[in-house]
Amino acid sequence: MNLDHFFVPAEAVSRSRPANLAVGDERLFAAERSRTYEDVSAVQVAKVCILPDGVCLRPAGPLFFPTLVFPQDTLTLRHACKAALRLPIAAIRGIRGRERRNYLNGLLISDLYLGGFFHWFCEILPKITALVDAGVDLRERPVLVPECRDAEYVGESLAAYGLSPHVIRQAEYAAVERLTFVPRLTPSGNVRPAVMRRLAERMRAHAAALPGPGRIYVSRGKAAKRRLLNEAEIFPILERHGFQVVCMEELSLVDQVRLAAGSQLIVGLHGAGLTHMLWMPPGARVLEIRAAGDCTNNCYYGLASDLGHSYYYTVASKESPFATSQRSNFVVDVGRFEQALIAAVQADVN
Repeated sequence: MNLDHFFVPAEAVSRSRPANLAVGDERLFAAERSRTYEDVSAVQVAKVCILPDGVCLRPAGPLFFPTLVFPQDTLTLRHACKAALRLPIAAIRGIRGRERRNYLNGLLISDLYLGGFFHWFCEILPKITALVDAGVDLRERPVLVPECRDAEYVGESLAAYGLSPHVIRQAEYAAVERLTFVPRLTPSGNVRPAVMRRLAERMRAHAAALPGPGRIYVSRGKAAKRRLLNEAEIFPILERHGFQVVCMEELSLVDQVRLAAGSQLIVGLHGAGLTHMLWMPPGARVLEIRAAGDCTNNCYYGLASDLGHSYYYTVASKESPFATSQRSNFVVDVGRFEQALIAAVQADVN
C-alpha cells in the first residue's frame, strides 16, 4: 500500500468492569467503559522544516503540530497556552544557525505532546504497527523523531520493525519536501485493541520472551515524581506473595519485555511502569494503585481491558490535596492494598 492512502477505519470498544469493583466506585470508570474512535488517514504536507523541539515551520509561517493532528484531538487550556508561548519563540529562532538536513520524503509519527514511555508505546508506536499491518513499506521513508521525543527505548522498539529513527538534533533541522504525518489513532490515553495486541506480539518476538508464572511489583522509588511514600510498608506483603520488586529504568527494554512476558501479575502505582502489561500474556492480571476519587486517569484500566487482562485496583491518598494526580506523591492504605492484592493473587492461582 502507498503510505498516502493509509487509512484506519472507525472502531467501537467496550470494556469489562474491574474485577474487584467496590460498591460506589462505578463512577471512577464510567467514562471509559466504552469508546468510539473515528477513522484516521495520513496527512500530507509540502515543504516543512522540523525543529528539534518538535515545532514545524513552513514558508508561509509557523505550523504547530496540533494543526496536523486529527480533529478528534482538542487542545487543553494548558496546551493551548503552551502553544501560544512556543510558536512565536520558534518562529523567531527558526532555523538560524542550525545545520540543514534535506529529505525528499519523511514520516512524522510524533506530535508535540506525545512524550514519555507510556505515550510512545501506546500512542506513537501503534502508528508504525498499523502502517506495517496495512502493508506500507517504510524502508524508503525516514521516520523523523525530534530530539525532544528521543529516548533509548525509541530506537530499541523501532528495531523490532527493522527501522531506525532519524533524530533531529539540537544543532540541526530537517527540511522535508514531502512530509507524511500520521495523526493519533485514538484520543490520548486510549488504544486500538487489535493494533496493541499485534504490537505486543512483535515486541515479545523481538525480545525472544517466554511466558512464565512470575509476579512483579514495579517501583517508582527512583522516579522524580509520583512516588509511593510508604512503599516500604508493603514490601513484606509483596514478599510473602512471591513478588519480585523491580525498577524498570535499571533494565534494557529487551529485559523489561522479557521480565513482564514471564509474569502473570503486575502491580504498581499509576505510572509508566504499568505500561509493561503490554508484554504479559493475554489473561494476565493487573493491580493499579490509583488516586482516590480519580475519575479521569483511566488509561491503565482501559489498556488492561483492551489487552484481555483482569484489572484490579486499590486507592491511595495524595500527599498534598492541592497537587494534581500527575504531580503528587501518594500514601496507600496498607490494609486495603493487601486485600486487593490477595484478590488478584487468588485469581492468579485459580
